[in-house]
Order: sequence, then C-alpha cells, then structure tokens
Amino acid sequence: MRFRKISFRNIFFILLINLCFCFNVYAEEWQTLCIHGSIHLRLASSELDDPGPYKFGRYGTRNLFDHDSSTCWAEGVPGNGIGESLYVGFEENIQSIVIVNGYAKTKNIFYKNNRVKKIKISILVGINKPGYVSDLYVLYDATKFKHDTIIQLEDTMAPQKIEFPFDCEELKQFKESSLQSFVKSHAKELEDYTKKLEDLGIKEGELNVQYIMLLEIVDVYKGSKYEDTCISDIWFLYARDKGGESGVGKDYGEITDIYVGSKENIIYIDTIKKKKIILDSVPDAVFQIIGKSDDNNWVIVITMPADVGTDRVETEYI
Repeated sequence: MRFRKISFRNIFFILLINLCFCFNVYAEEWQTLCIHGSIHLRLASSELDDPGPYKFGRYGTRNLFDHDSSTCWAEGVPGNGIGESLYVGFEENIQSIVIVNGYAKTKNIFYKNNRVKKIKISILVGINKPGYVSDLYVLYDATKFKHDTIIQLEDTMAPQKIEFPFDCEELKQFKESSLQSFVKSHAKELEDYTKKLEDLGIKEGELNVQYIMLLEIVDVYKGSKYEDTCISDIWFLYARDKGGESGVGKDYGEITDIYVGSKENIIYIDTIKKKKIILDSVPDAVFQIIGKSDDNNWVIVITMPADVGTDRVETEYI
C-alpha cells in the first residue's frame, strides 16, 4: 500500500464533504454537488450494491463511459427507481446525446431488468473554486437552467441518438450570467478564501465553470425479473471547429488505422476515403491506446488528466 502526505486542500475538502455530502442546498437557486471523476464528471443519486466512496462498484457510474454494453449503471433504491438521477459533465458545442438503454449485455439480461422509458433532462452550470477538489471528488456550486425537457427512449439495446434539446447560444449566455452572479454574490467569501491560500503559500487559480447535465428517471419499461433500472452507456457528439461530429458510435465502413495525435488528447481514425477523422477528444486529458482489434473495429484506451500535479489521479479505461 502506498502512503502520501495529505495536502491542505484535501483536508479542507474533507471538512466540506462532512458539511455538504452530497446535495446540500445553501441558497434558493444554488446547490452544492460533490461530483466524482477527473475525466468524466459523474454523480448518481444511488447505485446498486454501492461499496462506498473509495471503491468502484460493479454497477457504478464509471460504467457509463466505457462504451461497453456488458457493464451498466443501476440505481440502488427499492422499487423501480422513479426519481433517481445522474449528473454528467459535458462541454460546449454539444450536438447530440447517445444513450444505450438498460443492461444491454445480452437480450436475456436486458429484458430481465428495467429500462428507462422517459427521462427528464435538465442543465446546470457548476462553478468549482480552486482547491475544492480531492482524489475522488470535485465540489461545484451549481445553478439550474430555466428550461428542461422529457424525452421518451425506445425499448431497444441499440444506441439511441437524441438531438440536444436546448439552444446552445442561450446556454452560453446562462453560463456567463451565472458566473457573474456567483462572483458578485460571493465577492467577500472569494476575497477571504484567496487571502487564506496566499497565507499558506498557495497561488490562487481561476474559477472552473462546467456544464452539468441532470438526467432523472420519469418512467420505466419494467423488467421480467428485477426492479433495477439500468443504463449501459452515455456519450456525447460535438460540433468541431472544422465541421462534423466526434466519431464515437458512428459507422465509417472500413477503418485502416486508429492513433493518438501529437498532443495526446485526440484519437484519430483513418479510412479508405478520409484521413485523420476525430474519434474522440478531451481538452484537458491524454489518451494512450493499449489494444485494438485486427480489423480496427474496437480500441481500448487509457485516459487520465493531462495535468496530474502531485496528487493521485484516476485512470479510466475506454
């Protein structure tokens, strides 16, 4: 077992966790979220067979991002899971949401468990103050966008593409106004906090502003044997500066090569017709390919934050 020093920011964060774990509402329009994940921000209201904060459960939220239908997130409350929710981070220029419904490991398992029939989608803007982070969680003050929508999913194991149901320009304006409101209303608190960090020799960083999607189960397709409601995978498709979408989940025909770009934060694919198609990208992370099939139809990738600092970081397999 490896031991290391506990930094001031981790001690301070632990105190915060004790005060607000995990959904403490401290003002009418703002709530505090302790969100897991250094690459894919994620938080669930419950998890089946939850082993606790320092272990990864068999049905935890990390399964939502592995593009593997043999794993899933399953809610962990008695009954059908109506009202249970997921918080998932996403970036600007989003075009579509892709969901693999249910536990899509096999057809038999899929129909034995509940699947989501209707899901409510809401958007929040989260603001993370420098140092409000630990090995496992990032703490956000979050406020909700005024619009939400309910989407009906099909009862199928196949990936379902949902066009992003909100106006991206309106969301950008909401993000900017939320940041301005937060800074204005917390001016004294931020000033005092910055002074405390300076006294400890810690240089203040910028506020981290993040889009967060809230997915709430409204209705389900009932399983033949179990009441657990499951989702196997979630990913997002984005508009890129040079046009087109990120390529995860798309069919390109014959792929000739898969590789990581020079900055290690973009995975490219080549086909017979086109070179250097973006398969996936994360601005603040690095990728490493550790395995792929002979026909290039699948690839196994390790991803981790680009700036690891001196703290332990989470490595994810995709």
